[in-house]
Amino acid sequence: MVTQAGDRAGFRQIERAATELASRPERSARAMVALALNEWDGGADRAGEWMDRAEATVADSRDDGMRAAVRASRISLMAREGDPRLWSLLEQLPQESDDEEVERQTARAVHNAGTFTSELGQDARARELLAGNQERADRSGIPYLGVYGRATLLSLDFTGGHWDGLEERLAGLADEYPDLILVSVERALVLGGLAAARGQHSQAVEHFGAAAAYGDTHSEVSVALRAAAGLVGLRLAQKASTDCCAPSTARSVSSR
Repeated sequence: MVTQAGDRAGFRQIERAATELASRPERSARAMVALALNEWDGGADRAGEWMDRAEATVADSRDDGMRAAVRASRISLMAREGDPRLWSLLEQLPQESDDEEVERQTARAVHNAGTFTSELGQDARARELLAGNQERADRSGIPYLGVYGRATLLSLDFTGGHWDGLEERLAGLADEYPDLILVSVERALVLGGLAAARGQHSQAVEHFGAAAAYGDTHSEVSVALRAAAGLVGLRLAQKASTDCCAPSTARSVSSR
Protein backbone atom coordinates (compact mmCIF):
# COMPACT_ATOMS: atom_id res chain seq x y z
CA MET A 1 0.00 0.00 0.00
CA VAL A 2 2.71 2.48 0.95
CA THR A 3 5.65 1.70 -1.34
CA GLN A 4 3.95 0.87 -4.62
CA ALA A 5 0.48 2.43 -4.39
CA GLY A 6 1.51 5.53 -2.45
CA ASP A 7 -1.31 5.04 0.06
CA ARG A 8 -0.26 6.42 3.46
CA ALA A 9 -3.18 4.64 5.10
CA GLY A 10 -0.93 1.61 4.93
CA PHE A 11 1.07 2.99 7.84
CA ARG A 12 -1.88 2.39 10.14
CA GLN A 13 -1.77 -1.27 9.18
CA ILE A 14 1.99 -1.37 9.67
CA GLU A 15 1.73 0.12 13.17
CA ARG A 16 -0.96 -2.40 14.03
CA ALA A 17 1.32 -5.18 12.76
CA ALA A 18 4.23 -3.97 14.89
CA THR A 19 2.14 -4.74 17.97
CA GLU A 20 0.42 -7.91 16.75
CA LEU A 21 3.76 -9.46 15.75
CA ALA A 22 5.27 -9.20 19.23
CA SER A 23 5.80 -12.97 19.29
CA ARG A 24 7.76 -12.71 16.03
CA PRO A 25 10.35 -10.03 16.84
CA GLU A 26 12.07 -10.00 13.44
CA ARG A 27 8.80 -9.31 11.65
CA SER A 28 7.79 -6.75 14.27
CA ALA A 29 11.12 -4.95 13.78
CA ARG A 30 10.52 -4.82 10.04
CA ALA A 31 7.28 -2.96 10.71
CA MET A 32 9.06 -0.60 13.09
CA VAL A 33 11.72 0.41 10.59
CA ALA A 34 9.03 1.15 8.01
CA LEU A 35 7.32 3.41 10.53
CA ALA A 36 10.60 5.17 11.30
CA LEU A 37 10.80 6.39 7.70
CA ASN A 38 7.30 7.88 7.62
CA GLU A 39 7.50 11.69 7.74
CA TRP A 40 3.80 12.57 7.60
CA ASP A 41 1.08 12.89 10.22
CA GLY A 42 3.58 13.34 13.03
CA GLY A 43 5.55 10.30 11.96
CA ALA A 44 8.88 12.13 11.78
CA ASP A 45 8.61 13.02 15.47
CA ARG A 46 8.61 9.32 16.35
CA ALA A 47 11.32 8.21 13.92
CA GLY A 48 14.02 7.92 16.57
CA GLU A 49 11.69 6.05 18.89
CA TRP A 50 10.79 3.47 16.24
CA MET A 51 14.43 2.99 15.24
CA ASP A 52 15.54 2.51 18.83
CA ARG A 53 12.76 -0.02 19.39
CA ALA A 54 13.68 -1.89 16.22
CA GLU A 55 17.35 -2.07 17.18
CA ALA A 56 16.49 -3.31 20.66
CA THR A 57 14.10 -5.90 19.21
CA VAL A 58 16.79 -7.53 17.02
CA ALA A 59 19.77 -6.98 19.31
CA ASP A 60 19.94 -10.68 20.20
CA SER A 61 18.64 -11.99 16.89
CA ARG A 62 20.57 -14.62 14.96
CA ASP A 63 18.92 -13.38 11.77
CA ASP A 64 21.71 -11.53 9.93
CA GLY A 65 19.29 -10.36 7.28
CA MET A 66 16.95 -8.76 9.77
CA ARG A 67 19.77 -7.01 11.56
CA ALA A 68 20.94 -5.79 8.15
CA ALA A 69 17.43 -4.43 7.49
CA VAL A 70 17.48 -2.45 10.72
CA ARG A 71 20.98 -1.16 9.95
CA ALA A 72 19.85 -0.10 6.46
CA SER A 73 16.96 1.83 7.95
CA ARG A 74 19.23 3.55 10.45
CA ILE A 75 21.48 4.58 7.55
CA SER A 76 18.43 5.82 5.64
CA LEU A 77 17.28 7.90 8.58
CA MET A 78 20.75 9.40 9.06
CA ALA A 79 20.94 10.26 5.35
CA ARG A 80 17.54 11.95 5.52
CA GLU A 81 18.69 14.05 8.45
CA GLY A 82 22.07 14.90 6.90
CA ASP A 83 23.96 13.22 9.74
CA PRO A 84 27.68 13.28 8.81
CA ARG A 85 28.24 9.98 10.64
CA LEU A 86 26.48 8.37 7.68
CA TRP A 87 29.65 8.08 5.61
CA SER A 88 31.54 5.93 8.09
CA LEU A 89 28.56 3.57 8.36
CA LEU A 90 28.37 3.25 4.59
CA GLU A 91 32.05 2.32 4.49
CA GLN A 92 31.37 -0.47 6.99
CA LEU A 93 28.72 -2.13 4.83
CA PRO A 94 29.74 -5.54 3.47
CA GLN A 95 30.99 -5.44 -0.11
CA GLU A 96 29.40 -8.83 -0.69
CA SER A 97 27.64 -11.50 1.33
CA ASP A 98 26.46 -15.07 0.85
CA ASP A 99 23.25 -14.08 2.63
CA GLU A 100 20.76 -12.85 0.01
CA GLU A 101 18.89 -10.71 2.53
CA VAL A 102 22.09 -9.00 3.68
CA GLU A 103 22.86 -8.23 0.01
CA ARG A 104 19.35 -6.91 -0.49
CA GLN A 105 19.49 -4.68 2.56
CA THR A 106 22.92 -3.37 1.61
CA ALA A 107 21.50 -2.38 -1.77
CA ARG A 108 18.59 -0.64 -0.02
CA ALA A 109 20.90 1.20 2.37
CA VAL A 110 23.09 2.58 -0.42
CA HIS A 111 20.08 3.45 -2.58
CA ASN A 112 18.35 5.38 0.20
CA ALA A 113 21.58 7.15 1.12
CA GLY A 114 22.00 8.20 -2.49
CA THR A 115 18.42 9.39 -2.83
CA PHE A 116 18.41 11.43 0.36
CA THR A 117 21.86 12.82 -0.43
CA SER A 118 20.55 14.06 -3.78
CA GLU A 119 17.74 15.86 -1.98
CA LEU A 120 20.29 17.59 0.23
CA GLY A 121 22.09 18.95 -2.84
CA GLN A 122 25.15 16.71 -2.75
CA ASP A 123 24.74 15.71 -6.37
CA ALA A 124 28.18 14.25 -7.04
CA ARG A 125 28.06 12.00 -3.99
CA ALA A 126 24.50 10.98 -4.78
CA ARG A 127 25.36 10.07 -8.36
CA GLU A 128 28.37 8.05 -7.21
CA LEU A 129 26.27 6.10 -4.71
CA LEU A 130 23.36 5.44 -7.05
CA ALA A 131 25.37 4.60 -10.16
CA GLY A 132 27.71 2.38 -8.18
CA ASN A 133 24.74 0.60 -6.61
CA GLN A 134 22.80 -0.02 -9.82
CA GLU A 135 23.96 -3.57 -10.50
CA ARG A 136 23.43 -4.65 -6.90
CA ALA A 137 20.02 -2.96 -6.83
CA ASP A 138 18.93 -4.74 -10.02
CA ARG A 139 19.81 -8.14 -8.60
CA SER A 140 18.62 -7.37 -5.07
CA GLY A 141 15.22 -8.99 -5.41
CA ILE A 142 13.49 -5.70 -4.61
CA PRO A 143 11.73 -5.13 -7.97
CA TYR A 144 11.46 -1.36 -7.81
CA LEU A 145 14.85 -0.49 -6.28
CA GLY A 146 16.95 -0.32 -9.43
CA VAL A 147 14.16 1.51 -11.26
CA TYR A 148 13.93 4.19 -8.59
CA GLY A 149 17.71 4.55 -8.73
CA ARG A 150 17.52 5.24 -12.46
CA ALA A 151 14.70 7.75 -11.90
CA THR A 152 16.80 9.65 -9.36
CA LEU A 153 19.80 9.63 -11.71
CA LEU A 154 17.58 11.24 -14.37
CA SER A 155 16.56 13.87 -11.83
CA LEU A 156 20.26 14.51 -11.20
CA ASP A 157 20.69 14.95 -14.95
CA PHE A 158 18.15 17.74 -14.75
CA THR A 159 19.80 19.53 -11.84
CA GLY A 160 23.20 19.03 -13.49
CA GLY A 161 22.09 20.59 -16.77
CA HIS A 162 22.29 17.38 -18.83
CA TRP A 163 19.04 18.02 -20.66
CA ASP A 164 19.68 16.51 -24.09
CA GLY A 165 17.19 13.70 -24.60
CA LEU A 166 16.08 13.91 -20.98
CA GLU A 167 12.36 14.03 -21.73
CA GLU A 168 12.63 10.97 -23.94
CA ARG A 169 14.57 9.05 -21.29
CA LEU A 170 11.97 9.93 -18.68
CA ALA A 171 9.14 8.88 -20.98
CA GLY A 172 10.87 5.58 -21.70
CA LEU A 173 11.26 4.77 -18.02
CA ALA A 174 7.66 5.76 -17.24
CA ASP A 175 6.34 3.65 -20.14
CA GLU A 176 8.40 0.67 -19.00
CA TYR A 177 7.18 0.89 -15.40
CA PRO A 178 3.72 2.52 -15.51
CA ASP A 179 2.66 1.16 -12.13
CA LEU A 180 5.55 2.61 -10.08
CA ILE A 181 4.31 5.90 -8.69
CA LEU A 182 7.73 7.39 -7.90
CA VAL A 183 8.77 7.14 -11.54
CA SER A 184 5.73 9.25 -12.45
CA VAL A 185 6.59 11.63 -9.61
CA GLU A 186 10.17 12.22 -10.75
CA ARG A 187 9.01 12.64 -14.33
CA ALA A 188 6.43 15.27 -13.32
CA LEU A 189 8.97 17.20 -11.23
CA VAL A 190 11.60 17.22 -13.94
CA LEU A 191 9.12 18.12 -16.68
CA GLY A 192 7.86 20.93 -14.46
CA GLY A 193 11.40 22.22 -14.04
CA LEU A 194 12.10 22.03 -17.76
CA ALA A 195 8.86 23.83 -18.62
CA ALA A 196 9.57 26.55 -16.05
CA ALA A 197 13.07 27.09 -17.46
CA ARG A 198 11.59 27.50 -20.94
CA GLY A 199 8.97 29.98 -19.80
CA GLN A 200 6.13 27.50 -20.38
CA HIS A 201 4.38 28.46 -17.17
CA SER A 202 1.01 26.78 -17.71
CA GLN A 203 2.70 23.47 -18.51
CA ALA A 204 4.98 23.84 -15.50
CA VAL A 205 1.99 24.46 -13.21
CA GLU A 206 0.32 21.34 -14.59
CA HIS A 207 3.38 19.16 -13.98
CA PHE A 208 4.13 20.55 -10.51
CA GLY A 209 0.46 20.21 -9.60
CA ALA A 210 0.53 16.54 -10.60
CA ALA A 211 3.68 16.01 -8.52
CA ALA A 212 2.07 17.75 -5.54
CA ALA A 213 -0.92 15.39 -5.77
CA TYR A 214 1.44 12.41 -5.74
CA GLY A 215 3.36 13.99 -2.87
CA ASP A 216 0.28 14.04 -0.67
CA THR A 217 0.25 10.23 -0.76
CA HIS A 218 3.98 9.57 -0.38
CA SER A 219 5.58 8.52 2.89
CA GLU A 220 8.25 11.26 2.74
CA VAL A 221 7.62 14.98 2.49
CA SER A 222 10.35 15.71 -0.08
CA VAL A 223 8.07 15.26 -3.09
CA ALA A 224 5.49 17.71 -1.73
CA LEU A 225 8.24 20.18 -0.82
CA ARG A 226 9.88 19.99 -4.26
CA ALA A 227 6.53 20.48 -5.98
CA ALA A 228 5.70 23.41 -3.71
CA ALA A 229 9.11 24.97 -4.35
CA GLY A 230 8.52 24.69 -8.09
CA LEU A 231 5.13 26.37 -7.83
CA VAL A 232 6.48 29.13 -5.59
CA GLY A 233 9.32 29.76 -8.05
CA LEU A 234 6.80 30.13 -10.87
CA ARG A 235 4.68 32.59 -8.91
CA LEU A 236 7.73 34.67 -8.02
CA ALA A 237 8.83 34.69 -11.65
CA GLN A 238 5.38 35.98 -12.56
CA LYS A 239 5.68 38.58 -9.78
CA ALA A 240 2.60 37.11 -8.10
CA SER A 241 4.12 37.01 -4.65
CA THR A 242 0.77 36.96 -2.85
CA ASP A 243 -0.09 33.66 -4.57
CA CYS A 244 2.96 32.04 -3.00
CA CYS A 245 1.04 31.62 0.25
CA ALA A 246 -1.91 29.79 -1.28
CA PRO A 247 -3.27 27.27 1.23
CA SER A 248 -2.26 24.14 -0.70
CA THR A 249 1.29 25.36 -1.23
CA ALA A 250 1.65 26.56 2.36
CA ARG A 251 0.43 23.21 3.64
CA SER A 252 3.04 21.38 1.57
CA VAL A 253 5.84 23.71 2.65
CA SER A 254 4.93 23.41 6.34
CA SER A 255 4.66 19.62 6.34
CA ARG A 256 8.14 19.22 7.83
